[in-house]
Amino acid sequence: NQFLWLDATTLYVGTYGRGVWKTTVAAGDSVVSPQTGWWWNANESGRGFFIEKQNNNIFLAGYLYAADGRATWFTSSGPVSGNSFTADMLTFSNGQTLTGTYKAPAAGTSLGRLTVTFATDSSATLSWPGGTIPLTRFTFGGTGASPIENGWWWNASESGRGYSIEIQGNTLFMVGFMYDDVGNPLWYLSSGNITGTTAYQSSWQQVANGQTLTGAYKAPTVVNANVGSIRLDFSGRTTMNLTLP
Repeated sequence: NQFLWLDATTLYVGTYGRGVWKTTVAAGDSVVSPQTGWWWNANESGRGFFIEKQNNNIFLAGYLYAADGRATWFTSSGPVSGNSFTADMLTFSNGQTLTGTYKAPAAGTSLGRLTVTFATDSSATLSWPGGTIPLTRFTFGGTGASPIENGWWWNASESGRGYSIEIQGNTLFMVGFMYDDVGNPLWYLSSGNITGTTAYQSSWQQVANGQTLTGAYKAPTVVNANVGSIRLDFSGRTTMNLTLP
């Protein structure tokens, strides 16, 4: 039975029949807190974004396709101002491959600037070199509390390669951001059911030939349905062992 509204920098919160009180929102504070997980433009499937907000900072990665069809990615990070987030779209190269030994990547050039303006915790507008598009939360599973912390995962001893993981219901959707044998950024995806609440076993898929940053919509294709096996064994909400090929 609660209600709220925002007037300038004052957030009014009330409960029907029990009065109204207010709290001041500091200039620049985020009023909308976006949900952590996968976001997309539902009219342009195959290209998407993983967003996580910690405190007043956002870390975003976009997965899309290069002009040669290869799956590629970029990252953006920084503070939220009001309900908007603006940052450079950064690329990296020559890092660790799927099966190779650790190699620190090199920072590449910026693809430009992006701005994400959140209307609600599950809807937003993205403005970037590819134009302006709507974003919504990507729904792929059921409801219920996740047994793990949805968000960005990594091995802190091997920075530059990471994983975005979200569980909805009993379904896990995961993307691995890494590099191919010649140093280009590349991503693989894996999706399926978890076993109980502590294990996941499946394979990596490789997709290609989808929509580029500035190109017209083009649906991607699966070019390798089994790049190699993957297994996750969770030992807690924020820790796990990852077995790669």
